[in-house]
Amino acid sequence: MHDIELFSFAQLGLGENAMQTEKVRTFPAPERPANPEDVTLVTQFSVNRFERFQGIVTNWRGPISAVVYLVNPWDIFTLWDYLAVTPKEEIANVTLTVVQPNYRVDFRHYPINRLRNVGIKAALTDYIFVIDADFRPTSGLYPYLWRFVVPKIRMNPKHAYVVAGPAVKETHQGAMPDSVSDLRVLFDSGTSYIPSMIGHSHTKYEVFLDQ
Repeated sequence: MHDIELFSFAQLGLGENAMQTEKVRTFPAPERPANPEDVTLVTQFSVNRFERFQGIVTNWRGPISAVVYLVNPWDIFTLWDYLAVTPKEEIANVTLTVVQPNYRVDFRHYPINRLRNVGIKAALTDYIFVIDADFRPTSGLYPYLWRFVVPKIRMNPKHAYVVAGPAVKETHQGAMPDSVSDLRVLFDSGTSYIPSMIGHSHTKYEVFLDQ
């Protein structure tokens, strides 16, 4: 994925003076032409979330706008390693934006809102689905949004749709749930749960799980 450009970015980011200015570089998806009617998944994370990001890539077959925040200058090499071991066809739908902050200022506060907006700006479609990198969409979410939700938004552009996001305990060793029936089994066993009563509880899981 744009190896030469990424190498240049890494070289520019390692000098002492280079670490004193913010740098943002976007590498467009190499093999996916933009379709304005498509739905882009937008997410942002630091390099310690690549394993979870891979779960997103596996299940989302549409375009992805991913923003990687380099918490320290050496994170660029972790990014490089990820791209080196990941088959290019697996991430051919990923537009990657790399953000290296000014390391002389206080960068310890992860700028989630700014990174989200950078990811949205890099998306080339009329419709976006914003998700935290800790969440994983089911394999059926992208085709469902394309087939059912997008036509409704076309009819009423002021509507927004929210996807339920239950949590699964880190001790869970089995497959991640990919349907409501899979999720119901995990809820019954206590393996899945509502992550917060503030905000998440308003999804009305008791109704969702009865579908």
